Amino acid sequence: MPRESRTILTINLILYLLACGGRDSVEFFSIIRILRLFKLTQHSVGLKILIQTFKASAQVSSTLHSLDKEAF
Repeated sequence: MPRESRTILTINLILYLLACGGRDSVEFFSIIRILRLFKLTQHSVGLKILIQTFKASAQVSSTLHSLDKEAF
């Protein structure tokens, strides 16, 4: 399959998943994007720092989320 056809097929698949899946699909693609960042960190020190920032932010966010649930 030519590269252009694969690109169009991929774009169409993504659009279909977003239209049908809604929020779950968006979360899935967000996770994929984060995983790609992890893969890229092998090549750059700056990206490693960015990933460490994301990890710290996620930990704080999950802590605040759990505290928020306990408050109600």
